Amino acid sequence: MVHVNETHEDFAMKVYSKQIMASKHDTLVKDPATGKLKPKNYLEDIKREIEIMKKLNSTSVVRLQEVIDAENDDKLILVIDFCAKGEVLNWDENLNRFYPCLEMQDQFEEAQIRKFMRDLIEGLDHLH
Repeated sequence: MVHVNETHEDFAMKVYSKQIMASKHDTLVKDPATGKLKPKNYLEDIKREIEIMKKLNSTSVVRLQEVIDAENDDKLILVIDFCAKGEVLNWDENLNRFYPCLEMQDQFEEAQIRKFMRDLIEGLDHLH
């Protein structure tokens, strides 16, 4: 979490190694230009994510605040909105089911689910 003093807002940072992401090829994808299979380049995926996030402006979607990409540094840093409540669900391997990330709560109540669904639909509507 990064705290910016002028605005008193909290931000999160995603930090990538450009070298590792460019060399990571564990799957094959179809090249739209040639139709041939080629190794998947994760750095290209991240750059596509950045281009998409730059176009988004909705309270229902995490916003990209800044990209730090110095030519002489291996790090690619995305500064994004900080989601204070974290993840919505965790996966329990033993029970083979999802459970809420909220403390002292085994399952969501109907009102909470309605709010999550409304927020999710609003975010998807914005994306489309």
